[in-house]
Amino acid sequence: MHIVSSKITHIPRGFGARTAEERGADSDQLNRLAGWRSGAKNAYYTTDLPRQPMRVLAGWPSQGGGYFLPRAIRDPPLQLQKQFFSFADEQIDSVTDIAGKYFLLLLMQLRIILLQDAPLLRALHPHHPIWNHELFSRDDFCEFATQVIDGIDNDVNPSLTTLQQVAPEITATMETNTNHIITQLSTFQTNFMQVKENQQQLSQSFSGFAEDILRKWHESEQETENLRSVVRNTARLFNSPQIQSLQQSFMSFANSGSHVDTSRSTSTSALSSSSSSLPPTSTSFNTPLQSSNAVLQTSSSSVANDLPTTYQLQRSFTTVVEVWNEYKHGYNGGPSICQMNEVYQAKWRKTDKERKYYSNRNIFYSFIEAHIEEGRSGREVAEALDLLKIGEDLTLDRLCKLLNQERHNIVWEDGSFIRCT
Repeated sequence: MHIVSSKITHIPRGFGARTAEERGADSDQLNRLAGWRSGAKNAYYTTDLPRQPMRVLAGWPSQGGGYFLPRAIRDPPLQLQKQFFSFADEQIDSVTDIAGKYFLLLLMQLRIILLQDAPLLRALHPHHPIWNHELFSRDDFCEFATQVIDGIDNDVNPSLTTLQQVAPEITATMETNTNHIITQLSTFQTNFMQVKENQQQLSQSFSGFAEDILRKWHESEQETENLRSVVRNTARLFNSPQIQSLQQSFMSFANSGSHVDTSRSTSTSALSSSSSSLPPTSTSFNTPLQSSNAVLQTSSSSVANDLPTTYQLQRSFTTVVEVWNEYKHGYNGGPSICQMNEVYQAKWRKTDKERKYYSNRNIFYSFIEAHIEEGRSGREVAEALDLLKIGEDLTLDRLCKLLNQERHNIVWEDGSFIRCT
């Protein structure tokens, strides 16, 4: 059979041992099967290679059968193979020497490996001179290279192909289930993105709705407070002694004027007699215009007389708008803080507790008045501070401390305050 070997009777033993070892047979079982002494198998019959650790270190399962090359799944066309080492096809049948024959078979195997590796090598080194050879410009090679690249991208495991051949129904069911799961995941991802987008839109709408509600509430509160202030001032004005005296003067003037003869035929003596019935010039209100001037001159002193000599700041406020309304217009029929300061300065704050509380409130007063000097309204600044308080999730006291400590970091921008850090 043209087999050259120095061991005639032991050739089957070595071949059988190596084949069993390649297929995963245990070393101890091989010793028991052949009746070899310990160490005789490794010394004479097997390759003594640690196959399982070698597979594991290479990244494959410890048991055989898991290794494959994606580019080796397809064999190049036979006509393309014959373009490499063409002499091997011509001489293999005429060579009688076993070494020469197997050398030609080795070349024929190597050309398959070369053609399978060529597409990847050309992608890694596209400018190498070897690719200028006419063999790598052939149509059949370009087509085969495309198939190899596509096969690597798809990465088809031969075990799956074997499973498909052995159990096609199981393979079809698995593919159907896999495709169904992929479709469900894609649908879920689409629905999740839609829900996320709707949530963002709802959040933006709710934020704008909350800001509108807060703004309208502040506007309604301001209008109500302005109306109360007008009613209070009107009541104070009409209840003052000057208005009552002015009414009496008008009534007296009207009564005396009713006896005046306005006819063109009235004599001079009648006019004189009628004018003598007018109120004397020593009356406090000689004419309506003079009476009005007297009321205007004494109105401020009348309001000052109506102010209390002491006042306690409200502790129940939760917004800056309420604090500013108390300062400018008063709260619930009470005096405004700016009027109390104008009339009594600091004397109306009788206790240390009240003076300390006013000192904290004064941080809001001075901050808003500073922005009023820059051309903004107090109401606008107070509403912007409330929005800052909501955005920073602060209480009224913590906002006061923030303005006191980081006043220069609170910047007005596009109708609102932002905190620069």
